[in-house]
Amino acid sequence: MGPYAVGAHPGLSGQFSILRSADNPEAGAVYLERFTSELYMEKPSDVQGYGRMYDRLQAQVLDPDRTRRFITDVIRSHIDAGGS
Repeated sequence: MGPYAVGAHPGLSGQFSILRSADNPEAGAVYLERFTSELYMEKPSDVQGYGRMYDRLQAQVLDPDRTRRFITDVIRSHIDAGGS
């Protein structure tokens, strides 16, 4: 199953960073950077929600070998189609 077969992934709404402190790993914040604004969210439920989203993203990624094969296949299909 290739990455396109998985469908839309949870990170399509934009990039995010989960910020945690080594001193207090239970506390944290989520930093959202958008085109014209940025937002810090510190509610535990928000941080946990983005943590779950990150876990789902991690579960969907290809391993390094499959990633290389996927990129190679995309390049070959582009070349075969006459792309430049």
